[in-house]
Amino acid sequence: MSPPIDTCKLPLLLAAVLAGGCAGVAQGPPAITPPSLEGGTIVDTRPQDDPAAMERRIKAVAHFSAGVSHEARQRRADALDEFHKAAMADPADEELALRVARRLLEARDAARAVQVLLLATEKSPRSAALDAFLSIAYAQEGKLDFAIRAANTSIAKAPGAIQGYKNLCAIYGDRDRQKDCLAVLHRAAAQKEVDAEFLIELAMMHRVYAIKWPAESQGVASRVREFLAKARGLKSQNPLHLRTLAEAFRITGDYEQSAAVFEELLARVPDEPALQEQAVEIFLAADKLALAAQWINTLLSDDPESPQANRLMGLLCIEQRNHAKASLFFAKVLEFNPAFEPGYFELAESLLMEKKPKEAMVVLERARRGFKPSFLLEYMTSSVQMQLKDHPAAVKHILLAEQLATSTAPESLSPGFYFQLGATQERNRNYREAEAAFRKAIGMKADFAPALNYLGFMFAERGENLKEAKTLIERALAVEPNSTAYLDSMAWVIFQLGDPKAALGWQLRALKGMEAEKDSDAVLYEHLGDIYRALKDDPKAREFWKKSLAVEPNPKVLERLNQLPPEKP
Repeated sequence: MSPPIDTCKLPLLLAAVLAGGCAGVAQGPPAITPPSLEGGTIVDTRPQDDPAAMERRIKAVAHFSAGVSHEARQRRADALDEFHKAAMADPADEELALRVARRLLEARDAARAVQVLLLATEKSPRSAALDAFLSIAYAQEGKLDFAIRAANTSIAKAPGAIQGYKNLCAIYGDRDRQKDCLAVLHRAAAQKEVDAEFLIELAMMHRVYAIKWPAESQGVASRVREFLAKARGLKSQNPLHLRTLAEAFRITGDYEQSAAVFEELLARVPDEPALQEQAVEIFLAADKLALAAQWINTLLSDDPESPQANRLMGLLCIEQRNHAKASLFFAKVLEFNPAFEPGYFELAESLLMEKKPKEAMVVLERARRGFKPSFLLEYMTSSVQMQLKDHPAAVKHILLAEQLATSTAPESLSPGFYFQLGATQERNRNYREAEAAFRKAIGMKADFAPALNYLGFMFAERGENLKEAKTLIERALAVEPNSTAYLDSMAWVIFQLGDPKAALGWQLRALKGMEAEKDSDAVLYEHLGDIYRALKDDPKAREFWKKSLAVEPNPKVLERLNQLPPEKP
């Protein structure tokens, strides 16, 4: 059978929403990120008996303090000028040079960062950290040969520090130098005395490598797991390391391990709302609903009007299949923060799950008035139109979504999206367009079972390409051998191939699965009635056609039922 039209909708939507951040503000790092430097106060550990050095120090502190003041007032250009003056006033202070260089690099002011770092290397022994930062600054300037040289110097001085390796991998990745990048990964992996931070970063470098060169992804995935397991085994007590490790497990899709690390982290740092919110997201993904509920209630007790806490409670209700309650919490999110755009889509989706498409459309119209056109807005509008059975409008909006995503959110054009596009086109009887979309989904992910099944079932329903249809459904069943929908599809294609006796075995397996799920599907009952009719078992045909009509009225099924000979007394 064709699966429900929203089979792939929720995972796709939530992934896109979560990528947009929570109900606050999200910010992304630069491509090559300088290592963080904790603390904001410059502490001088040098001898204080040199009057000239003391004068330089006083000037540097004055300029740095002025920079902090401008930063607080969001006068970014003035702040950078003062920070630059601070570093130039006392170039021998390496810690100051690194802090200033980091700010300049974050502002993409590579020229002044290079100036500060080079002057620092002339005035003090050249440390690995200075070389690592210098590598980043040169890379920003486009002087990649200098950047590579500085990164290698940093590694030579401190082979157990990760930043030099990260810089080299980023540079080689940008230049498509796969062998060089792989050599750096091997070089880093050969280090023995390393800490948890090194192993976590090394795992993430391998993951980036696999994304850049997907043909290598299978072999690399095991190395990612290996490094993260080693980092976990070191049992770091550093909350920053634990948080980074939990995030690394999340990125790799290991929600169980991520949740376990978050549990440990929350035991150490129980009073940080941002950490609690992040942990709840993971607990939900790991299906640890009791833990998620515990921390959501903590968040709500501390701040009942927190948009993010109410949003998380809404997501928990979705997991608990309490869609009406979810809608109430998502509505609160918009009440407390009407500027949170993803909230409109989450509310609309929960209303769709309640089978309230008209209310969902009202929510989307509010979003349309308040925000620019977006992929999610058009995608969700298409989903609502599908539930309203306005199939031409649904096609129009999902095509608009595809058009917008091409330029603004290409990552949204996933196999799940093209499955949805195919299903929408099929419901509008645009069969050739539906086939093209399903084939695109399968081309992107060869074992994408929903598209394999839907395309095979569409062919079977239309009595065309039956041999290919059977192959497609077999491939779907190889992925999900107990899927009721896929078993029904296999029964139907075998029936269409002219073997109702063999089809009956598959259909009874589908029926058993549906009953175990305590579900009722009109199409499955209809197919079973058709198969029994072909096998000349009219009482059974009558039984299942009646069951089909009880679930959903269908004139064609009713006509077939009425054509049966009268029941014998």
